[in-house]
Amino acid sequence: IELNGRGGIMKSIGFRSSIVTLDDGSNLIVPNGDLLNQHMINWSLSKNIKKGVIPVGVGYGSDLVKVKKILEQVAAENERVLKAPSPIALAKRFGPNAVEFELIFWVIHPFDASPALSEIIAAVDQRFREEHIEIPLPRQEVHIHPATDSQDKKDEKAE
Repeated sequence: IELNGRGGIMKSIGFRSSIVTLDDGSNLIVPNGDLLNQHMINWSLSKNIKKGVIPVGVGYGSDLVKVKKILEQVAAENERVLKAPSPIALAKRFGPNAVEFELIFWVIHPFDASPALSEIIAAVDQRFREEHIEIPLPRQEVHIHPATDSQDKKDEKAE
């Protein structure tokens, strides 16, 4: 289940409370009333698969068709990622510093999402380096204007 953004496995359901083993190994004792009053996601009622999303920015001037292909290949090569539905990379927008993509993939179990995300990010970084595709850093321009004569005179009077 997922409760308040934290994932875990329902260990036991008692008369007054339930025990959830969280993904960090700790046990959370939850009053049953709280389970009913909060938004809880039950991953085991359906297929148990979970969606992963990785935002990726590439430098302007990059071959966007090549970027899309690399992102989808890297995700498809990961053993945790499902073949169907297949991973898809979408160009989302022209951002201030990069063309922004979103890589979407699905894993068989919710606990595979974070490790898959980490593995895919590392593999994308490596492939982009090999293909000389830039992941740009945010940039800001700073303009320094020299003081004008009138400003110098104001400064002198203030002293």
